[in-house]
Amino acid sequence: MTNRTFSSLFLVISALCARETIAFSSNPLFAVGRSLLSPSENSGSSTHSQLVVSSTTSSSSTEITTPLQSIDTHLIVGCFGRLADKSFVLAPSEIQGTAASGYEFGVLESGRPKWICSYASRTGATQGGGADMTHVPTWRSVLFGDDSVVLTKNKLATVLLSETTKFEMPLGASPGAKMKAAKTFTDDDCEQVMDRLWQVLGGGEGIEELSKQDVSNGLETASAEFGSKSDSMVYSVFEKAMKA
Repeated sequence: MTNRTFSSLFLVISALCARETIAFSSNPLFAVGRSLLSPSENSGSSTHSQLVVSSTTSSSSTEITTPLQSIDTHLIVGCFGRLADKSFVLAPSEIQGTAASGYEFGVLESGRPKWICSYASRTGATQGGGADMTHVPTWRSVLFGDDSVVLTKNKLATVLLSETTKFEMPLGASPGAKMKAAKTFTDDDCEQVMDRLWQVLGGGEGIEELSKQDVSNGLETASAEFGSKSDSMVYSVFEKAMKA
């Protein structure tokens, strides 16, 4: 074979090899293999994906774990100690006489505020078979006074903010809360308790006014839902209702 023939044959073989290389490089399998052998070229995209996933996960976690604001215990004690009574008149169906005397006890009494009564007014016989007593709950005089026909949120805030609204430390509450609970409410205190207290009293979204009967019904509902009686709430029941 002459040198000229050999050179021609070499050129033909080189052209065939170049064509096969081009065809192979355009094959999708070649692109996959190349990405596996050269991870550094895709590191930027991978890092970006990781950041997006991490950011999304972090955002979701924040939305789930962020707690709702709770009401401070001393503010709950403060509300109860301004609305509760030292007397509670039993319903006629609950009155029982003692075995020794046969006297019926229709009125229960305590040395410190113990009950928020849900009734608007009730009459019962005093201890030892005494005269009848008509009991008007404290919340009526505190929230409505002598002239008010309806209660509004603004009026409720005024009552809490007033230095003349009497507070007495109630039975059942933590003694450690007494000093703070006795203080006059601040604007921040009112903001913290207002929405939930309004609901316990029978209000809700879109309700701007409450009558005495509305408040009586609201307290009755809360008493039955969070306690065992519908006509009164002791402190522990009121605290559950306020923290619900």
